[in-house]
Amino acid sequence: MCKDTVKVKPVLIDTSEWRTPHSLETLSYSFQFEFNKSIIVCVLYRTTHTANDVYNIELLFSQLTLMKKTFYVVGDFNLNLLFPDNYAKKLLAIINKYSLTQLITLPTRGNNLLDLMITNSNVCLNTEVLDPLLYQSDHLLTLCHIPFVREKSKTRTVSFRNYRSIDIELLNQVATDTFR
Repeated sequence: MCKDTVKVKPVLIDTSEWRTPHSLETLSYSFQFEFNKSIIVCVLYRTTHTANDVYNIELLFSQLTLMKKTFYVVGDFNLNLLFPDNYAKKLLAIINKYSLTQLITLPTRGNNLLDLMITNSNVCLNTEVLDPLLYQSDHLLTLCHIPFVREKSKTRTVSFRNYRSIDIELLNQVATDTFR
């Protein structure tokens, strides 16, 4: 589902230390466009309200941060950040703890902000919340425009000597006289 110019690789998230029960579903991939640095996109869906979910989300952020790559965690967190309860407040504290940014600021379902985009990057031109005209959903569509521009290579000056014009006999004579 990606163009040939985009390299896509799955990113394995270690869930062995996640607390159970939990209701998180995740899918993570690394995307690299041409010669740009790769980014990780993790899609997250929180199906029900399980107490361990926020703790496990923190473990997810910790793992992604340790990968030292730009990442975006996007999806339906089912935590309302416009009117935060204790779990949403804990999520906001975790976002702050890892110096992350939550990009979506408008409601995405009714008067609730449930669909989030959390990133460790400042490279997002703008975000949008749109009415999903093409599919039936009670959630609005969230978009983030990330520019991919091939970095210009630095100009290098390469110096060399043209040894083809050297008088080999003279060089041998100088070397012989020098090392006697």
